[in-house]
Amino acid sequence: MVLALATVGGSLQAAFLPGNIWPNPSLESVSSQAGIPTFWHPGGSEVSIDDWASDFSVSPVHSLKLDDASAADYGEWWSDRVKVTGGATYSLRYSLRYDTTGTMRVTANFADETGVRMSGVDFNFSGTQLDWEELTQSVTVPDGAKAMWLTFASGGSIEVTGTAWLDDISFANDAGETDTESKARILDAAYSTEIKIDGEVSDWENLSSQSLTMDTQGRGTNGMLAVDIQYAWNSTNLYILVKENPSYTVAKAPQEAPDADTYQNAPWAVDTIAFWMDLDNNAGVVQDGMPVVENNADFQPWFGFSSAGRRDLIYGRVNDSGSMNLDGFTNAKVATGGTFAEHNRRIEIAIAWRDVAAAVDPSRQPGGDVSMAVTPGFVFGSEPLLIYNDYNAQAFLGPDQWNPPSGVDTNSVDVRLISGAKVVDAAFSSEINVDGETSDWSNLSSGVITMDTQGRGANGTLAVDIQYAWNKTNLYILVKENAATTVARVQQEAADQAAYQAGPWAVDSVAFWIDLDNDAGTLKDGVLVVENNADFQPWFGFSSSGRTDLIYGRLNNSGTMNLDGLVHAKVATGGTFQKHDRRIEIAISWADMPAAVDPAQQPGGDIAQAIVTGFTFGSEPLLVYKDFNAQAFIGPDQWNPPSGADSDSRDIRLVDAAVPVTPPSLTIDAAGDSVVVRWPVSATGFVLETTGKLESTASWSQFAGEILVENEMNKAIVVSSGSAAFYRLRK
Repeated sequence: MVLALATVGGSLQAAFLPGNIWPNPSLESVSSQAGIPTFWHPGGSEVSIDDWASDFSVSPVHSLKLDDASAADYGEWWSDRVKVTGGATYSLRYSLRYDTTGTMRVTANFADETGVRMSGVDFNFSGTQLDWEELTQSVTVPDGAKAMWLTFASGGSIEVTGTAWLDDISFANDAGETDTESKARILDAAYSTEIKIDGEVSDWENLSSQSLTMDTQGRGTNGMLAVDIQYAWNSTNLYILVKENPSYTVAKAPQEAPDADTYQNAPWAVDTIAFWMDLDNNAGVVQDGMPVVENNADFQPWFGFSSAGRRDLIYGRVNDSGSMNLDGFTNAKVATGGTFAEHNRRIEIAIAWRDVAAAVDPSRQPGGDVSMAVTPGFVFGSEPLLIYNDYNAQAFLGPDQWNPPSGVDTNSVDVRLISGAKVVDAAFSSEINVDGETSDWSNLSSGVITMDTQGRGANGTLAVDIQYAWNKTNLYILVKENAATTVARVQQEAADQAAYQAGPWAVDSVAFWIDLDNDAGTLKDGVLVVENNADFQPWFGFSSSGRTDLIYGRLNNSGTMNLDGLVHAKVATGGTFQKHDRRIEIAISWADMPAAVDPAQQPGGDIAQAIVTGFTFGSEPLLVYKDFNAQAFIGPDQWNPPSGADSDSRDIRLVDAAVPVTPPSLTIDAAGDSVVVRWPVSATGFVLETTGKLESTASWSQFAGEILVENEMNKAIVVSSGSAAFYRLRK
């Protein structure tokens, strides 16, 4: 069944399905890779066809676009997977706009619990539809299916050409949810330790925080203000960024407080953002026979817009009282940026968790102390109130201008803290031969972790690249010396297995603190799980003589060798110290791990049963060069692994055999008289090239300037010469 809703004037306001479970439905949240929205990946035979476009959209400002002018190639956007119930009927809603020669398609794909694909459903389209069309498709999930994902493709067949746009996707079970289940939208807050409260947005550009857009349209005579709101966090602070969004609606009449006294006297009489925060997220439930209402907020911070860069427009009250109470802001910081004239005003905020805990009644805090609940997965309610000019133009989300949503309806917002660990893809492969060579890895889509021992001890000059791969039998790891980062100067290799196992930390080694159930950094029974108590800890030695026995293991970070989890493991070394190309290639049998690790520390009690596409586990590498004085984990702590939830931590995600290799993308931004070219540091083996003419006979030359590293992005600053220049990455 297909329902098409009529468009008005070529545009259609997004209407997401009640009970929507589709992440990033408006396609506005950007992933850790610039130019790619959260939950989506470019693919097809030519990824340049795939675009996260801003030329047309339903909910501003982005949509997925296929711009296919080639009769020999096709483009395809593919999503991550959501859980589904086999045999159930779901509704899939999206908006579509297109002009094609031939048939393109949106496809609902399915897989069983082992990750094996099942028959999908194609929703084909062709011809010309230049107004946005909202479509609602009925989808019956095959029996036995456990996961569903979408593809948006310009084939059909590769000779199909044309352009298509997809926006505002929602997906919901037609059976609905029970009355006790919340329908609040979930907004992910990314982990970050690097946010500076200065009213600028650069610290937020590479975060995976999702964005919420709201406006005051239809409120009062001047209700023309729209904003985007994002959240972030670490164990110290909750961060909030509010940005004026003129692409949604343009504000006409500013009303800003000139100072803190004026603002705190009546924040509802000026341009303001406020948040009704429900710390224990219990709004909408019944307690002691009475429903808890969101209107009685546990904590209520207010902040003013300013075109004068003020840092003091702050107001607060507790439990929705009428009196100002700033107890929750003792260590808070706020900074404004932008101007009304340029319609780019910003408010950047940091609120200390410990201050909130001190200000709010413990009975309203999770576990009696919100600061102790701050770990990945913690969810709290946060209903924004936007005021433009005065309270007559105030707006909560939803139809009620004067009261916040219930906390459990579709207008409500829950903020979820997500792990800051970097997710590194491990590609599926059934063809890896453990021989110390890298040829088996050259066409895999596995991500790369680069780390080094610089600054550790007197000899800390070893750097490596690490990749993971998998199949149902083995976990594979490849470690390669990276002389382009730093050149090792002193060789310290174990002569044989006995020497290695006597003290692997005294020679050139790599080890892995593996968290099988990926619970480090979370609370269990009120106690923080630490990565240092690794579920499984294999060690391997470098060798210039091709040894295949430099292997060691221990459990739970104990000091006693235990090789039970490595019974069928294979390791091979390659390269030499003299050539600075040493390699360690490893295969560890999944079937060995259950015998070695307590079932309570394995997902579902048996790691071998968890090995399917999408499974994610923690793996913190330790690099030892010469001895433990030059050892290094990722991050500032030389002696202990990252928390498992911070940005120095690494999670390994098993990805499908069919995942395409996605070339890295360049971003180019103006910076005064210069331009800044950026691309991910994970794009190893690529060089930056430039040319003055973009034509078939163009002569490309390698960029000769300095390349810096900033926030895990390579950065080249190019001083403008006044002439055109083009840049590319070549491998």
